[in-house]
Amino acid sequence: MLNHPPLIRMEAHSIAPLDHRIAKYTIPAEAFRVPGPYRLSVRMRSRTEPMYFMRQINSTPDMIRRMNERMIDICHGSHTFMVR
Repeated sequence: MLNHPPLIRMEAHSIAPLDHRIAKYTIPAEAFRVPGPYRLSVRMRSRTEPMYFMRQINSTPDMIRRMNERMIDICHGSHTFMVR
């Protein structure tokens, strides 16, 4: 990339290698009105090139689709909890 300072990530939403991030989410109480089991599923995904780069080089929709098909799930998990 031209005029890009070294060691600076260009996309603020990505996580740098060997780094971590804590996510904070809020879910409205109306979503849990029905008692019973609920499942929370999480996955981390990785693709070869970031989307800002694909937009910058004017990728075609087909190029973006093919890249998204090759996206890999690095870590995924699921947790079931009960609402009374």
